[in-house]
Amino acid sequence: MKDIKSFIICSDQHTPFHDKKVHQSFLKFIKDFKPDGFIINGDFVDMYSVSSFIRGLTDLEDDNKIIKLEKEFAVANSVLDDYDKILPKCEKHYLFGNHSMRLENWLAEANRGVLAGLISVEKNLYLKERGYKVYPNYPNNYLTLGKLTITHGAWVPIYTASKHLNEYRQSVLFGHSHTVQMFYAGGLGVKQVGINIGHLCDVNSKGMQYAKRTSRWVQGFAIVYVDRKGYFWVELLNFFLGKLIYNKKIY
Repeated sequence: MKDIKSFIICSDQHTPFHDKKVHQSFLKFIKDFKPDGFIINGDFVDMYSVSSFIRGLTDLEDDNKIIKLEKEFAVANSVLDDYDKILPKCEKHYLFGNHSMRLENWLAEANRGVLAGLISVEKNLYLKERGYKVYPNYPNNYLTLGKLTITHGAWVPIYTASKHLNEYRQSVLFGHSHTVQMFYAGGLGVKQVGINIGHLCDVNSKGMQYAKRTSRWVQGFAIVYVDRKGYFWVELLNFFLGKLIYNKKIY
């Protein structure tokens, strides 16, 4: 076992509304960094085609067509294929987020229960075959890296890092609100932190037109280092104009 293990944690790609330029930069970074673990922390697929809020959104390439769930899964699989090609042999984790529940809720509606088992995020993304450990049951799903809890997140106030830390009462890293924040708290001999890691979607895409206050959104992800005692260190990395700078290199 290594003295220190490294993890790349990303969130909120919202495929097929992921940012294509950011995606290419992210792939180059992963290839160079070679993490010991890779975590997709929720809302990887947007699931707008089965959303009760924006169902019927027209296709990005053809306004005369409706975007279908089939296309969402096809694009999501192509992004996962890109990850698979450059990730080293490492542990991989996939957490459900609130957008995954769009599909769960749609399947639970009247007359759709007969589709249970035929359509699922885990099955249609071949997550088991790709080697991912899957964490369904949002919002109660989480994993731990030492003393740090990883979960998708559930609240979107302005001070979201403070809110999540106060609710979970332990150090927590999350996505969900698409912004980047860190908030520290603690008491005598105790230090805890709430960490919001940003998103990897395209703010200007059709799929994000329903969103408000996107000026607070930040494209980014996190690197987490964990030692044998469970202590952790977190780096928040952000994209600007589709580019990332790390260790004096532009991606």
